[in-house]
Parts: sequence; structure tokens; C-alpha cells
Amino acid sequence: MAIPTHIGPLATLVADLTQLPPATGLARRIAFNNDPFGVTSADGVQGTDLREFLGLKKREIIEYVFDQVAAGDDQIRVDPVKKQEFIGWVSAYLVWDFTSTEETNYTEGHTPPSGGKASYFDPACRIRRAYVAGTTPQPNGKISVNLQVYAEGLLEDPATARCGVKIFGTDPVNPVHGKNYHADPNSTFRGGRITVEPFDIDRGVSHRVIVELQLPGGVVYRIDQGDNHFSV
Repeated sequence: MAIPTHIGPLATLVADLTQLPPATGLARRIAFNNDPFGVTSADGVQGTDLREFLGLKKREIIEYVFDQVAAGDDQIRVDPVKKQEFIGWVSAYLVWDFTSTEETNYTEGHTPPSGGKASYFDPACRIRRAYVAGTTPQPNGKISVNLQVYAEGLLEDPATARCGVKIFGTDPVNPVHGKNYHADPNSTFRGGRITVEPFDIDRGVSHRVIVELQLPGGVVYRIDQGDNHFSV
């Protein structure tokens, strides 16, 4: 599909990642997997546009782009350039899909010690595993935990720690631990990892992990699905 220039940065990003010929689109998806912040920034995607993209669902992305283009005075009908560009973009995107052989071209990044396969060809931002890498008993009876959070969809500005990790125990409102982190070196979009500094928890209590991505433009995207529970 041609790269659109009049219907918003989200459409530009989608067209960039699904370009023809297939080898060109694949090269862009490989680049995105290795450096998602760099690719999305180059296409001008931030804020709510980026949050919508991270949902990774065609229908929702198309509806969002349509709403953006048709906002105000219904420009998609009165502006022939925008109308034709949207029609061409959505027609190409509707029939596009991952190729059956492209999976081996991607760098996995960090793989959980067991389980938690990447969700392609139906990708979703999710926690692949909350892995307890070590524990240390504390004098107060609590357990100090060394936790590694393996996730699909980590996207952050490498200059700023923007992956907010929150860990909840029996209290669903107040986390037992909450801090912003960088993704670990060599993380990719499909295979990211966050190494959490040691924190204390009660033994035998199930804990839930969420990751809040602090996106450019002051928008938060929450990853709160997948294998995101652990206990010791």
C-alpha cells in the first residue's frame, strides 16, 4: 500500500509496516520488533494514536483512523484527497496479513524460562510470564523476591525509564511494589523483559503484575493480561 500522508500518523505507521513488495514490509516489521520506539517515533505516532496501535486489532485501528479523519466537519466526504487516501489505505490493510514463513526472521529477545510463547500471528501486548528468579527469607517473616517480568509489547523511550511495574497482593488498589524501569538490554517488542529490584511480600499470597507504559504525549497503556500472577 502507498504510504498515506493526509489521514494521520497511525495510518502512516500501519502502511509503513505492511508495505509491498512483501520483503519491504517484512524489513520494516523486523525493524519495529528490534526498535519499536524508533520506528513509531519516525512515523510521528504518539499519545492516543500509539495507545490505539498497541491494541494490535485491525477493526479497532481502522475505526480509530476513520474517526480521526472524519472528525469535525466530516472531512472524509468533503476532502477528496483524504477520501481517496483512506479508501486506498483501508482496502490494502483489510487484505493484509502476516506471511506464513516470516516468523523465523524475528529476534525473540528474552524468552521466559518456560512457557509463554509469543502470540503471533495474532499478536497482543501481554505479560508472557512473571518469573520468580530467586527468593530470600526476611527476619520479619516476609520473603524478598527477585522478579523478572517477561512481556510482549514493551515500548519505551530508551532515554527515560517508562515501563511502570506495579505488583498487587491482597489489596487491589495499593501495590506492594511500584516503580518505573527500563526494559532490559536486548529486549524486543515480542520478547521484552524487565528485571525488578528485590521487594518483600507475604508467603503463600498470589500476586498480580501489571505494566504501565508511559507513552510519548503523556498517555498510559496498561498491560494487564497474560501469565501475570505469581506466589512464593
